[in-house]
Amino acid sequence: MNKPKVLIIDDEENVREILAFALARAFNAEVLAASSAKQGIELVDSNPSLACVICDYNMPQANGEFVLRHIKSKHAGIPFIVSTSDELEDHPELTALGVSGYIQKPYRIEKLIELVRDQTKQLASLRLKQTQPVYFKIKTQTLLRVNLLHSDVYIKLSDDKYVKLLREGDCLTPEDIARYSQRSVEHLYIHESDCDIFLERFARDIFSLAANKAVSYDEFFEVGKQAYEAMQVISQKLGFSKHAMSLAKASVELALRTMQSFPRLTQHLQKISNEPESYLATHSIMTAHIACALSTLAVWDSEITRHKLALAAFIHDITLTDPKLARIRTLRDLEKSRVLFNDKEIARYKLHPTNAAAIVQEIAGLPAHLDTIIAQHHESPDQHGFPAGLGAAHMSPLTSLFIIAEEMIDFADSKEGRFDPQEYITAMTSRYGQGHFKHIFSLIVDSISKATL
Repeated sequence: MNKPKVLIIDDEENVREILAFALARAFNAEVLAASSAKQGIELVDSNPSLACVICDYNMPQANGEFVLRHIKSKHAGIPFIVSTSDELEDHPELTALGVSGYIQKPYRIEKLIELVRDQTKQLASLRLKQTQPVYFKIKTQTLLRVNLLHSDVYIKLSDDKYVKLLREGDCLTPEDIARYSQRSVEHLYIHESDCDIFLERFARDIFSLAANKAVSYDEFFEVGKQAYEAMQVISQKLGFSKHAMSLAKASVELALRTMQSFPRLTQHLQKISNEPESYLATHSIMTAHIACALSTLAVWDSEITRHKLALAAFIHDITLTDPKLARIRTLRDLEKSRVLFNDKEIARYKLHPTNAAAIVQEIAGLPAHLDTIIAQHHESPDQHGFPAGLGAAHMSPLTSLFIIAEEMIDFADSKEGRFDPQEYITAMTSRYGQGHFKHIFSLIVDSISKATL
């Protein structure tokens, strides 16, 4: 019996690769891939018995609608699923043409597999079957943190060849790390099937570290970076699982413990990273620290409030991967830097607050209104923010505080970590003159005048 064929059309190579693996694994299917609408149409015409087509909407030269129109005119029986970062309502032409299914980016692979199975008769009864394995890179220093390995560890020799270097139960030592570093090996790899246990064990290690009173500020910070980077790498491809959330919660505990041990806000502001590639991790950790420090100034401060702010900090940028893009705060700045990014990256950036909030909404048991803080973290008191263009009057105290924390970090970053409190007050007084921003900023000014910040 011939394998069913599935076609993926997407201009992003990493998306094609992970979908090809997931669909082949789920349906024991032969997966074809195209990097453009034109190439996709050629593959459709040469494979008229395709079980399904999964097509990105926003692509250069010709979009998903172009492909769908061709399929409806020449191969009307082939199910067509569109994936896009936009809302389906933004593209009524797709509904009018009779699109079979729709999934909004970012999405969990399991959801796509379920949608494909629901929409495709050829694949409806097929079950999971293992094919080519997938590996995830983890920094060697992060693996050293776990110490006793709970899974096999591999070294990458080429794009399709990985060799087992360490076995489950082995101990990784600083001497091992030094030896790998001499060979310019900064990352090792774990198998997809071991990701959940790796995240779980890492979370346990961080909870233990958070309870240790003899840990330095630099160690707290470095472990927080390692946790964020591991969580991001794995969740980008496998989705934000409960184990990724456990690691996020452990990181929150570590951030709160750091604030208890090192309460001076100016100490955190001086921790601006000189490593551009670590910006996403550093920014998220600093946002957690600064937001929690500012929260202690307010009468409504509580442990629950600080947990909520720190968790928002660790998740708010989780769908971004480009540090240069993550540094951009406003749409005006984005327009100035437009030549550095393609249309797809710009579209993803504009939607990242909404997409990160959607991840939170899917996970039960999280603090109320956490998704609101995340969805609104790029709004602005002057109504020039995004995605909704809200003003100070329409933002809650916690959202306002979170935005002030991020902008305080941006201010310190612009001064290369040299945070001058009086210069900060002068620069921000007119900006924070309304709504909850005004009250929170007055608490900051008062704290600065008393030299308690």
